[in-house]
Amino acid sequence: MFVRELMPVQLVSAVAANNGIITPEERYTLSMISPVEQLKARYNCFVVASTTMGNPSFNDYVFGDPAFVSKFNREALAILVRNAPIVAADRACLAVNLIGLGPPQLAYLYSTGVAPNGIGLSAAPVLPINARLLAYLAWSERYPQRLLLWSAVPIIPLLLISWWKAGSGPVRQVAALLLAATLAMFLFGPARDYRYLFPLVLVVPFLFTHSLRGDRARTQTPPQGN
Repeated sequence: MFVRELMPVQLVSAVAANNGIITPEERYTLSMISPVEQLKARYNCFVVASTTMGNPSFNDYVFGDPAFVSKFNREALAILVRNAPIVAADRACLAVNLIGLGPPQLAYLYSTGVAPNGIGLSAAPVLPINARLLAYLAWSERYPQRLLLWSAVPIIPLLLISWWKAGSGPVRQVAALLLAATLAMFLFGPARDYRYLFPLVLVVPFLFTHSLRGDRARTQTPPQGN
């Protein structure tokens, strides 16, 4: 499965869906991936998969040809530069949802069970705690708690404070790396899927607490005599 081309496909689909400027030659190249009308009809800013895996006309085998990949990337870049305002609007749309705004039904906050299978796995029995966890999930995705529990916004100031308080050393380096990854998600995220935030939600509170402890330890260290 192609990975590097996911974002170019998403962004050129945004251009097509918003009636951007695409030359006949570029349109022909896109048609080798999927009929352009299908890209337009299935595009949304929330998830790349709607124009790729959710598109029965999508041809991912063409990305096995290095010559075509080179041609597609070159023409996709020209399309995106020519239609920069549409590209910016697509990324702004995703960013709005990553900070916790937007329709809850597209937040990918749901529980998945065991699918029908031939190897004997069963979804039963379902533990009673499952109902409580699902009830908590439903509560957490409503406003205003969603802005705190399912948003990248609280993570950013925590990482900034962690970087500032940690001083030099590994904690500051980790904080800078996670901050860069969080901000990059707004530009290059393939979807508003909150699973991309799970590692940050788990790690950042510990990093923040540790940075405060390290800062306090430095301020309380007595000066060394000569």
